[in-house]
Amino acid sequence: MENNKNKFKNRIKFIYIYCYWLWFWALLYYNDLISISPLLSLIPAVIFTTYITFCSKIHKDTTIFLKILIVTIEITVLNKIFNKSQIITNYDIIANILLFLVYSIYIKSNNLTFYKIYFQIIPKSSKNKGLFEYLKLLFKNFIKL
Repeated sequence: MENNKNKFKNRIKFIYIYCYWLWFWALLYYNDLISISPLLSLIPAVIFTTYITFCSKIHKDTTIFLKILIVTIEITVLNKIFNKSQIITNYDIIANILLFLVYSIYIKSNNLTFYKIYFQIIPKSSKNKGLFEYLKLLFKNFIKL
């Protein structure tokens, strides 16, 4: 029983992962529920995720299938939003900056930093995790919303 507690101790809440904020925003924008585009934030998110997943040593213990899934989702979301609109307005710029500021304040208020989340907690929680375990966790967390 103790082993199961430790297994999930290093898991991070999905709300602390900025990409999930962007994916939700992209879903709203793609379905015309909001008019402000997340494109400006999605571009660096794809670059950052691709780099940290494949080029850095932080995720060396993450399975290749999980790495491919995560980057594929990022690229797919970016592609859908880019195909919908390649124009970035001043409102888009302001909204993207404001969302990142809100995110930064939110994680700071929970005694976390961007560095701690992306370079310490996530690598520990994804160590030796398989594709199906990640999908199961993703599904469970989205059902809770």
